[in-house]
Amino acid sequence: MSAPEPNLFPDRQRDHDRLYGTGRTVHYEVTAADSARRMANRKVTLARGPEIATFTRLLELCKWPCVDAVRETIEPNECSLDASHRLEYRVPVPIGTRLVITARCTVSNHPYSEWEVSVHNGYEDVCHATLAFIAVDRAEFEQEQVKSKRRRRHRTASFQKWRGRRNDHNAD
Repeated sequence: MSAPEPNLFPDRQRDHDRLYGTGRTVHYEVTAADSARRMANRKVTLARGPEIATFTRLLELCKWPCVDAVRETIEPNECSLDASHRLEYRVPVPIGTRLVITARCTVSNHPYSEWEVSVHNGYEDVCHATLAFIAVDRAEFEQEQVKSKRRRRHRTASFQKWRGRRNDHNAD
């Protein structure tokens, strides 16, 4: 994966050059709230699962140090969104396991950044992730989402109208 080109925000590049190579480490103890059984209300199949941390929770934990670091380099009106993620889950993580989560920024080209994250339980690697984030102006992003939703609604309505005319024509 590579950073988008060209850099649309050259005035902000200095902050993001500082982000490149940044390393963060956080510690976390897995609790029952992180387990598959606690998420059983979302999926029935999870109710029978073992008391281990879910894949989703491990992904959230991998994001934690990255997002904390990105927040320090973006403007107050910006937020960080997931651009992509890849997580290799190597061993189950039982409740009570103490994790060390280490992240390092490997690509930084504002508004985009990529991170390599490893999670270790003190004995072995639990998982490895490659995560990418993009910083956006929150108000502009939300406004664009509303416009996009309206366009989708209009396309759907137009298609339904076209399909209705087509069905009327076929009925003859």
